[in-house]
Amino acid sequence: SLNLGSLASETVLNDQQKWGCFLASAHAIGVAPVVKAIEAAAAHVLSPEAMTTETAAKLMVEGTNMGLVQLHQLLNHNTNIPDELKAQGDKIIAHEKQYLDRITPYL
Repeated sequence: SLNLGSLASETVLNDQQKWGCFLASAHAIGVAPVVKAIEAAAAHVLSPEAMTTETAAKLMVEGTNMGLVQLHQLLNHNTNIPDELKAQGDKIIAHEKQYLDRITPYL
């Protein structure tokens, strides 16, 4: 909640951008009551296009893919990274791939 609280008070992003992040985060965790509550609140701020699950899912996938590519490159192209850290990175990548598999039907 600290990150979302910080985002709420952010002055660089406009309300559309902030609520797009809130909506994407709600869909990312996949807890139905949270998704419904955020969708209800976001409906007063976001454009109808931005409110679609498809749009939120695409934004999340784009960000996740970018992070996975960077993490993969870092882990596999740097010989100075300890094996334990590489193993943790591999777990993160596996977790994110499961997440992408879960959200792909919405795209």
